[in-house]
Parts: sequence; C-alpha cells; structure tokens
Amino acid sequence: MTKDNNYYNVHQWLRHRYGNANKCESPECEGKSKTFQWALLKGKSYKHNRENFWMLCRSCHRKYDMTKEWNKKISKANKGRKFSEQHRKNIAISSTGRIIPTETKTKMSKSITEWWRLRKLKSIN
Repeated sequence: MTKDNNYYNVHQWLRHRYGNANKCESPECEGKSKTFQWALLKGKSYKHNRENFWMLCRSCHRKYDMTKEWNKKISKANKGRKFSEQHRKNIAISSTGRIIPTETKTKMSKSITEWWRLRKLKSIN
C-alpha cells in the first residue's frame, strides 16, 4: 500500500471509528481556531491505532507539523518546480485563508492613497 493510500485509509478509519476531530488536545492551544483535524503524533506511524493520533485545531496542527526540518524537506522537494498560475493562487489561498481579487486590491490601494491624501490636506489646513 502506498503512503498516500495508507494516509487516506487511516484518516477515513479515524473519522469512522472516532468521528471528526472536535477539540484541540494541545496544552498550548490559544483557542483561536474552530477547525479541528486528526494529527499524527511525532515518531508514530500511520496505523489503525488511536494512540498514534491526537486532535488539534488547525493553528496548533500547523505549528506542530511545520518544523525547520519540515520546511527544508518541502523546499527541497519544490526546488526548480514550475507552478501553474492556478496552483500559485491555491497556495495564496491556503496561506492566507482567503483570496482577494485583483480589482479589490486595486480599490483598496486607491482608497488608502485617497485617505492619505485627505489626511495630508487636513493637516496642512
């Protein structure tokens, strides 16, 4: 069984047997996120064993998984890789959690510029 199939199967088993993750079990949780996920404990393997996993909010899961080693591994895997425009948009969405259309960015930029211009005029008068 490939790693991807094993990952999918184990997560499907977790949800079927224990339900969706519904809380954060991290003692350092700040309680900001309302989205919860099953996370593999470090040093454990993807097996049908509840003790290999814990429930984390999205924020804690990201902090738990994204170590310097993880970042190096991802950077190495993506080195020299060409991404499509759609893939870059997807990365931007996942990084910020939302996408801001170009026309909205332009409007925001214009309104900020106008705000500064009016502020300067008021300070001169």
